Amino acid sequence: MKLPKQIFSLKACAANLSRMESLAILTLGIIGLLSSISPAFAAPARNPDKEETCDILVAGSGLAGAATAYEGLLAGRTVCLTEITDWVGGQISSQGTSALDERDTQRSLLFFPRGYLELRQRIEKHYGRLNPGGCWVSYSCFMPYNGHKLLFEMLQSAARKGKGTLKWYPNTVIKELEITPTAGANTAGGKQIKSAIAIQHKPAANTPPLNTETLSQVIEDAYRYENSGRFNKTIIRFTFKPPNPSKSQPKPAGWYVVDATETGELIGLSDIPYRLGIDPRSPLEPSSASPNGDPYCTQGFTYTFAMEATKEPQQHQLPSFYQQYAPYYSYELQRLASFPLVFSYRQIRTMKPDERRPSDPKKFPIYPGDISMQNWTWGNDYRPGTERDNLIYTREQLQASGQLQPGGWMGGLRTETLRRGEEHAKGYFYWLVTGTTDSQLGNNVKKPYPNNRFLSGLNSPMGTVHGLSKYPYMREGRRIIGRPGFNHPEGFMVWEIDMSRNNFRTDFYRQNLSEQEYRNMWLAGNSICRGYKSSIARYNLS
Repeated sequence: MKLPKQIFSLKACAANLSRMESLAILTLGIIGLLSSISPAFAAPARNPDKEETCDILVAGSGLAGAATAYEGLLAGRTVCLTEITDWVGGQISSQGTSALDERDTQRSLLFFPRGYLELRQRIEKHYGRLNPGGCWVSYSCFMPYNGHKLLFEMLQSAARKGKGTLKWYPNTVIKELEITPTAGANTAGGKQIKSAIAIQHKPAANTPPLNTETLSQVIEDAYRYENSGRFNKTIIRFTFKPPNPSKSQPKPAGWYVVDATETGELIGLSDIPYRLGIDPRSPLEPSSASPNGDPYCTQGFTYTFAMEATKEPQQHQLPSFYQQYAPYYSYELQRLASFPLVFSYRQIRTMKPDERRPSDPKKFPIYPGDISMQNWTWGNDYRPGTERDNLIYTREQLQASGQLQPGGWMGGLRTETLRRGEEHAKGYFYWLVTGTTDSQLGNNVKKPYPNNRFLSGLNSPMGTVHGLSKYPYMREGRRIIGRPGFNHPEGFMVWEIDMSRNNFRTDFYRQNLSEQEYRNMWLAGNSICRGYKSSIARYNLS
């Protein structure tokens, strides 16, 4: 099978492309052969400890990465799957948000890809019900550690069924890419990823096990080649199988490299064109909140955690950092100001699964042993948004920090912001169980609920000693820009007008777009399907 080199971005056009269902309904942004890019990042010579060949290298084992691996294995391919944590599943496991996101229309028709359907079936078979937690935000809430277990078993089964090979590399990050120019009829004068250098870490002798420390404490160490007092490192070179020597003509690299990381790491590392944050208002993005765009303002990220209801009140110690974050915490809206509603929102275990509940979540009973996973907008969502605190570095910030220099890549994230997000989440738990003041709704709204404990430990739902998710729940990353085309002279992207159901005739668009921009919005939006002539005739814009 001839596989020309391409980078895929599975985080290109929506907030939650880590969802497996998104993989089936979105057209992936593709940069074929990496043409028209900035000067290539060239990795210096390395002496890896081992080399792995594969048909498909998938960086990142969230739901999108797992879906890619699943289909590749069913097709009989050799799939190398890397992951910064030690769990597959991303959103439903290492990020802790183990509540399946589904639309009612999808669910009523079971309009899901086969991999997602199989995952649903495995959850239901394992628990004896699809919603073992009894949450109300989803039809299926469950333990994050089972998200990993069931999905990994599903990948192993796909490998057996399709006669593919899964090469699983947990606790592994991509450090460097070898990108070289190509030539030939199929390469269009572009560039190819010839290999990827990765670092896998394991605990050093006489050190605590993995998942003892938070991500902010270990992430910089994970991206360094040298062994440390914390980790022993293995350097791995991933590459493609060499072409058939009997063929006289050189061929492109025979593999796919898939960026399924939560933030678009390979996009940033390879320095190909991408966007980040809020796009500027334009005829293609007419509802943008910013006239000029803002690359630092991405959607918030969330460190989730699990809490268990107890029979007796618990002693809760005030975190040293609490006052820094306390002015933020809130139920958000008066209609949401209910502890039972928030607890059961993403409840992942119920002690009485067969009990009939009231229709109003505010009246849901909470029993000792019930477990809730917390992911609340005005709770543990952390929302930085300036050039001084943004989480995902822009291209300019990567250059300034030296991360685009050979061997300089450190993951492309601001470690200090990760740390603050971790503190923010722990502070939210303290507010939820002890707080008496709501930042948005004022006094006399929030009551303490001390009969709850914060769950931590390697056997806890999050599988961490510190109790937070192994990785933050991410809603946005770098968005790849494709090849230029007739309607996209600056490079293809999926824009608002390609998918929005907004009424573009409202006053907002006439008031916030110039006359020419308003005209161009209609031209661009309709030329995709009808061509410029028909759009001009239909809307009388000539």
